[in-house]
Amino acid sequence: ARAMAARGVASLDDFMEDFLLFSPRIQAACQPGGLLGSVFYNPQPASIALAVKFQLARERWEPELLHNDLGRMAATQYRQFGHSAFAGIYPNTVSLIGERIHRDRALLQLVINGNFPSERIVRTNQDLESLIGRQLTLADQIIHGIRWGNGNGPLRSADIRDDDRRIPERTITLSLAKTLIRLEIAGAEVGTITPSDPHEQPRGWQQVSDAYRTFAVGQLSEAVRMAAQLTPHNALEKTILDSTLDKYQPYMAEVVQRLDWGRASHAAYEGQKQDARVDLLAQPIFAQSDGARKQL
Repeated sequence: ARAMAARGVASLDDFMEDFLLFSPRIQAACQPGGLLGSVFYNPQPASIALAVKFQLARERWEPELLHNDLGRMAATQYRQFGHSAFAGIYPNTVSLIGERIHRDRALLQLVINGNFPSERIVRTNQDLESLIGRQLTLADQIIHGIRWGNGNGPLRSADIRDDDRRIPERTITLSLAKTLIRLEIAGAEVGTITPSDPHEQPRGWQQVSDAYRTFAVGQLSEAVRMAAQLTPHNALEKTILDSTLDKYQPYMAEVVQRLDWGRASHAAYEGQKQDARVDLLAQPIFAQSDGARKQL
């Protein structure tokens, strides 16, 4: 069905609606208490704002201003940036990271646009599932906080400062927050599509195309390299970077060796990166502070 839709023989809309209905990751994310409030396919911006409004039932201790603005913020972000990615999470605002703003936290909307990503990267249904899975990892970090290292407590809004020049102890910069988010998205997806046993072959939803696997490993390699190039501003940042690199650098080396991911694969990934519509890490993430907004 996907191949026929890609060739224009069958309806793309029908295929995407079926795909979203039966996607195991989306089904799990939409369960009560899950990550997502709604899943949309080519919505009007007003639909996103209305969905957020319906999900908001302000409790006595919750800030009214945030509730009044959140649906409009999501609709505005989608209107401005929704065309740049095959799938996106709205709203995507750093001030929400790890903060309880609603009793079931089902405020995030997953939006899928109406065009298939480039076949230079996405060639199978498994590829599509994994691509959407990246946004669900982003949603998980917005709700539960930014994961780092091995089993450490997640970083939340109060831990992040939007001024890289003045960083108190026990806080981190936006630059580090961005790097950690990218690394967790890339690392989680490579882990999902790679068997834990090096002697096993990928099965089921792990059976992505060679092109997509090249893209996924390239994203992780680039994210690890970015983390290694950062200079910590304080003791907490040093601890976070050391723990994160201790986790991902050996894993990256193992994956590269197992998949024989060498110069040819790196060159292929550099070519794939030119198609920004499928690089979901290009989706804007914002930091709210005192009425100002910065993009990570």
